[in-house]
Amino acid sequence: DNMKISKANIELILAKKNLKVVAATKTMGMTRQNFSTIKNRGTCTPATASRIAKALGVEVEELIEREV
Repeated sequence: DNMKISKANIELILAKKNLKVVAATKTMGMTRQNFSTIKNRGTCTPATASRIAKALGVEVEELIEREV
C-alpha cells in the first residue's frame, strides 16, 4: 500500500533545514522531477518515504499526511 505524504510537511522540513531540492534529491538517489512528482501526488511506497525521510534527516512520521 502507498503512504500519504504531506507536501506541506516536506516543504517545511526543506525550509527549516535550509536544504536545496537538488541536494536533497541527490542524497535520496532520485531525480528532482521524480521527487516533485511524488511530492505533488502526495503518495509513495513505504520504501520511498523512508528514503526521503533519511535524506531529510527526519523520521518517516514527519512526512505523513495527518488525518484531520
